[in-house]
Amino acid sequence: MISDTLFKAETEIRQYQRDQPEVYDRLKPKLDALRAHMIAVRLELDQYPGDPPEWLACSPYYVAALAGDPGPSDAYMDGDDSLRKAWLDEIAKLRRNTEL
Repeated sequence: MISDTLFKAETEIRQYQRDQPEVYDRLKPKLDALRAHMIAVRLELDQYPGDPPEWLACSPYYVAALAGDPGPSDAYMDGDDSLRKAWLDEIAKLRRNTEL
């Protein structure tokens, strides 16, 4: 799937940036923007067809990626899921509101 390919490519770009900062730091703004775009497209592709668009729109990872910031996604990939709970709480609230 395309989303798997984007995930692997974005992960490898990030790893190259970490492993060889002397090579890639000069391109960090451009590489981060590219990675953020890849993250946003991947998240769109991973959304189930029946999911309301509001669920993705309230994702802190998606919002940050659209703004060109891969930081929240990077933090999640490093084990920090502090933003995820708030997002899941927001989805639960949206579910309740649509079921009424």
